[in-house]
Amino acid sequence: MNRLKLNESELLHPSAGSAKGLSRELIWSWNQILLREKFSGTPAGFSSDSERLKALRQWEKELKKYENTHQYALISSPVAAPEHFVGRSKELDAIHSLFIAGDGRAKVLISGMGGIGKTALAMQYAVNYRNEYDHVLFLSYHKDLLFTFCDDSQLKINNFTWTAGRFKNQAAYFKEKWKLFSELLEKQHVLLILDDMNSLNDTRLPKLWKLPCDVLITSRITKNEWNVKNLELKTLNGQAEWDAFYDAYAPGKITEGQAQMLDSYRCRVSGNTLLMRLALCNSELPVSSGAGLESYFLRTNKINNTEIQALRYLSILPVNGLEQEVFLRACGLKKDSLEKLVRMSLVQRSAQSNEEFYSLHPVISESVHKLYRPTPENCSRFLCGMGLQYEDIWNRPFTEVPKAIPVCRSLLSMWDKPRAWLADCYDVFATVLWIGGYFDESLHYEMVLYKECAAYYGEIHQITGAIALRVAAVYHNSLRFAQAKQWYQTGLKILQESKPYNDEYYHQLMHAAEKMARAERHEGNYNLAMEYSDTAEQAMLQYQASKKKTTASARGERWYVLLEKAKILAGMGHEEDAFRMCEEIEAAWQEKFPDRYHLLAELHVLQAELELKRGNSLIALELAKECEKTNLKMRGETAKETLVCQELIADAYSQAGQKEKAVFIYNQVADTIEQCYLSDPPSSIRNWLREIKRKLIICQNGTIS
Repeated sequence: MNRLKLNESELLHPSAGSAKGLSRELIWSWNQILLREKFSGTPAGFSSDSERLKALRQWEKELKKYENTHQYALISSPVAAPEHFVGRSKELDAIHSLFIAGDGRAKVLISGMGGIGKTALAMQYAVNYRNEYDHVLFLSYHKDLLFTFCDDSQLKINNFTWTAGRFKNQAAYFKEKWKLFSELLEKQHVLLILDDMNSLNDTRLPKLWKLPCDVLITSRITKNEWNVKNLELKTLNGQAEWDAFYDAYAPGKITEGQAQMLDSYRCRVSGNTLLMRLALCNSELPVSSGAGLESYFLRTNKINNTEIQALRYLSILPVNGLEQEVFLRACGLKKDSLEKLVRMSLVQRSAQSNEEFYSLHPVISESVHKLYRPTPENCSRFLCGMGLQYEDIWNRPFTEVPKAIPVCRSLLSMWDKPRAWLADCYDVFATVLWIGGYFDESLHYEMVLYKECAAYYGEIHQITGAIALRVAAVYHNSLRFAQAKQWYQTGLKILQESKPYNDEYYHQLMHAAEKMARAERHEGNYNLAMEYSDTAEQAMLQYQASKKKTTASARGERWYVLLEKAKILAGMGHEEDAFRMCEEIEAAWQEKFPDRYHLLAELHVLQAELELKRGNSLIALELAKECEKTNLKMRGETAKETLVCQELIADAYSQAGQKEKAVFIYNQVADTIEQCYLSDPPSSIRNWLREIKRKLIICQNGTIS
């Protein structure tokens, strides 16, 4: 109680409670405790001091739970010590002295040639001195500060992430995130590391210099324009450190003759530790010199085609790389296939968040691009493999999406134009973006892909029609329903006029008809919606008949079609028919697809609505709570699917006569919509909010004035 300075003799006004960071529910429950205390000894009050203390302890427990899920807090980066770090004690001491002199606001630059060991030095400094900081944040700089700081997979702030409806664009998100980040830095001692920051043209650089934290930058740029304390990194200090370096990286004992050859080579490459490590980890010693010697190792060592392909694939990924298991599955390779590249130090294997990652040093990645130029053609197997890894991400917990977004962005932006014949995997990558709330970015890639398919296959073609449906999906999930309907109509028209290109034709035709049924249902055109639903069901039967063996996922599509038909029946007033269809769908789905939660959550929403019409508020409440639980896990706290469930919970409470609970939840949903969806709201959002407020007034007053 003391830390909140709550007055235990006066009721807490909502505005005063909000100012203290309390939710409406916590304010309400706190006031209930005070009222019960006031009427102690009566049926409405506490019967004993122990009952009062129990209520207070429960409130404190709920307060702590709320704080954990709503208060903003920095999340430290998992920084591990670099492998075989040797020497550099003088440099570590020099960096520490600069930070001590800066009193928690110093800005230090580690500059030097690519491969000299800047990142390793920064990581080792973080490991050595992390106990002196509340948080250590390690960000791989990419493009500019906006792109880097908006990447929620790198800079993580608890309970603050990108939400498309809340922020108009990435610039608006950067502004708010930077403001919050700066405020959190004022309260704690933080070390921020920006790795491989090789640009002085970033217009937001002045903001960086004003941050109230220690900032450590690594860069190949050594110019004075940085206007920070500069430590230019040179070669290792003395023969003793080089001997330790040789011992650390050499696969066996080095002979005196080999040591002499290494020393000679070291002079030619200016003590570049990356090149020296490559020399030590390879059986052949270097015999040539000149610029770009990292390329020499890629050319002369016996790297087979499989290993070259693996290097190409890694070179088109973000600098942080990719989870080992995901990478191997996408490539179709076994772990042993990359062990040689790891031993040669061409591929880095590191632990990040309790998972093993593969990645390339930026210098190695640049060399791969020069020597073995990756193209969509020679990377097609990997692109298709990554498409398979992410195609089912909709049915995974929403916490999986932020990890996939940087990877999909990298794969989408690697080449100027997508290849139409790789449309399926490009569509998956764009889909990951809109699942993550990046609707405008996803729409851009889907539109480019649509134009490429129209140019490559023709405007009337199955593939072009299928991508038109994906453009529509982005519009629909960003709640721009009018545009979505237009694109669903376009996709359906193209498919109906096309000849089957492959055995997915009827599957795609089914999707188009089903989505048109949904669009017409939303507008109240139930007869037309039913016609589209019948078309979808017929296409589904044709699809199943045309394939010798359908996948489990394809077999499950039939139940989505039937669920849409049940919704139409409910809208037409045929509640009993809709209810029986729901029971059929649930029984079949639970038996065949128990781990695919999305349809069940959608089904429970419809069942709850039907139970409310029957007057069964308690049954509706349990169904709504169940689908809320699912959507919290699969979609997140602010997702529209979750909010729909919460609105249903309020409807059930209202019907059951529990007006206070209903009012609280209606207010909670309305607040979330206003906070997260009203930066540039479509009419559907404004209408939804208006309907919730109408229900709220009825619940409070019994009528609308």
